[in-house]
Amino acid sequence: MVPHSDEDFANFVKMCAEEDAAYKKKIDKKGLEVWIKSIPGSSCNQLKFRAEFDFPFSTVYDVLQDTEYREQWDPSMLKCYSAFLVDDNCTVDYYAAKSPGPLKNRDLVTVCTWKSDDKQALMLNRSVELDELPPFNKFVRMKSNMTAHRMTATGPNTSVYEYITHVDPRGDIPKFVVNFAATSLAPKTIKSIEKACGKYTEWKNANNPDVKPWYDATQFKDIPRRGKEPAAAEDASGAAGMSPVAAHGAQAQIAHPERAMSPEGERDDMDEATLEQARKELASYDSASSGVAATPDSSRVATPEPEAESAAAAGDTAAGADGGVGVGVGGGLETAVLDEVNNLGERRVLTTL
Repeated sequence: MVPHSDEDFANFVKMCAEEDAAYKKKIDKKGLEVWIKSIPGSSCNQLKFRAEFDFPFSTVYDVLQDTEYREQWDPSMLKCYSAFLVDDNCTVDYYAAKSPGPLKNRDLVTVCTWKSDDKQALMLNRSVELDELPPFNKFVRMKSNMTAHRMTATGPNTSVYEYITHVDPRGDIPKFVVNFAATSLAPKTIKSIEKACGKYTEWKNANNPDVKPWYDATQFKDIPRRGKEPAAAEDASGAAGMSPVAAHGAQAQIAHPERAMSPEGERDDMDEATLEQARKELASYDSASSGVAATPDSSRVATPEPEAESAAAAGDTAAGADGGVGVGVGGGLETAVLDEVNNLGERRVLTTL
């Protein structure tokens, strides 16, 4: 298991600053800018946004890192924890989110690395496949190719939040739905984080105010440490019996008995009539409230990508990430899309991130 390198962080900072012609701006209003970018070989867009907050950058950072607090503002979260510690600033995290029917619930396993100083904080994550945390029954395993956060101070009580993600929620829902929802839900995601920042200080003062392991790794309690092993060693780690991490996964199953470990993932129960209705509704969807002036590309539908047929990929196509947020799990946008599926589902619009 290898943490993100200094070069990875430097590349992300460069991505935040560069003017890439491949990015298309979709939203620009009220201190929020959102861009999308097509990625060769993938039908899921990369998403980038920049938001201005009237909060110190450290508050935004703490909100995104505090998994205990996430329970207060992420109604989609079923489970979020660090499975083990790789380094003092790197963990492997598990996140599970509930989805409205007919979608299967989603989960995500990522390696997250972070760093901060008195002017900014950075968080990077990517998906990993581990024998100790295989796909669970009734869950679809999402894939984060890259999710990154940057919080930068612009004043004593103001900051800029930058977020770039390329997540494949995998499964049966068309990618055009995923891409459309990811863009249109950015304002909702920012509003959720903003509200969470406004309530965090009061909540934290009453809930373990001195516990912030993202600043002090010694505060990670009861989390097994796993060395920086090469990928091959990681894949074989469970072969000789149950490791401390596998035991940790078994404890999670006890807490959630419906999540029996399975060699295969799940698929969503989607029918063609439902998908066709989604296409029609999205084509005429009034996006004025989100500031998006684009219609989804309904030509990019059809069958799941080949990788979605694998055990880890089985399921529908709902993202995020951001994966959730948590200790580097991702960004709130992933679960915001799942939440929006429920809201728009009454109008027969299936959207997911």
